Amino acid sequence: LVVVLAVSLRELTIHDNRKWFGEADVRLDALVVHGHGAVGEPDSFYTPQTFRFSRVGDEDPLPIGESGLLFFYGRPLYFLDLFVTASRSRDDSDDLSSYLAQGMGDPSLKDAFGDLAGLVAAPQVAAVTAALKAATRIGEFAYQVLRRVTGSTVGLFHTSWLEHRDGFGLGRHPEQGAFRVKDLSFAYEITVEKE
Repeated sequence: LVVVLAVSLRELTIHDNRKWFGEADVRLDALVVHGHGAVGEPDSFYTPQTFRFSRVGDEDPLPIGESGLLFFYGRPLYFLDLFVTASRSRDDSDDLSSYLAQGMGDPSLKDAFGDLAGLVAAPQVAAVTAALKAATRIGEFAYQVLRRVTGSTVGLFHTSWLEHRDGFGLGRHPEQGAFRVKDLSFAYEITVEKE
């Protein structure tokens, strides 16, 4: 049974916006890599989102509303791999989806998508293990691109949840409070939307 899951960020706070004085524009990039995709459509295996916030000061909570910031809504299979990066936003920078699309010719991404496509052909333990490693390579590629185009990363977070062992990590993480990664604090929640 393939379920539809939603992943939302909550309680986002930037502790240091990497600007000497005053407020700065901040971008938040979230990437979810999952095993539910189609061979020949590499972008069906991942969901990138870019959110921009203007005039963010140190210790400012980001305006994401009571329901949080939805960054994934879909049908994962075998695993969910989550990446969250906060950095200074520049006017000339593109969304993460554009950078990943432009990087499709990169050999490391081609290999990673080949491993993800292997899940469709033969969903065995070795294929899932290779796909998880591929997800990490895609996240690392995204991080390196963002670091190059923004020049100043506020925080980076990465975690993985397996379908059977972890139940896709359903629930709020952490249960109370927030994670602190460098100068970014946040919590996230994974919920079942449809079965």
